[in-house]
Amino acid sequence: MLAFAASGLAYALRGRTFPLWLPWLGLISFSVYLLHPILLHVLPDLPLFFLALIPLSALTYRLIELPGQRLGRRLTGRSG
Repeated sequence: MLAFAASGLAYALRGRTFPLWLPWLGLISFSVYLLHPILLHVLPDLPLFFLALIPLSALTYRLIELPGQRLGRRLTGRSG
């Protein structure tokens, strides 16, 4: 039922524009997922944790994920 409601909400919001930071946060979400457990051990203070997590995730996205995606597309012959 929850999945049905989430799908309905996504369908209802499909034509709306969102703040630019929201899709960007979706782009770096895998880096957030990978870095957050490590960073929680290093920085247990929550405000400091978030101040470090977002820039570090953006950096790893740009320096590791994007080049890896480009390499994968080049190796498989896919574009875009």
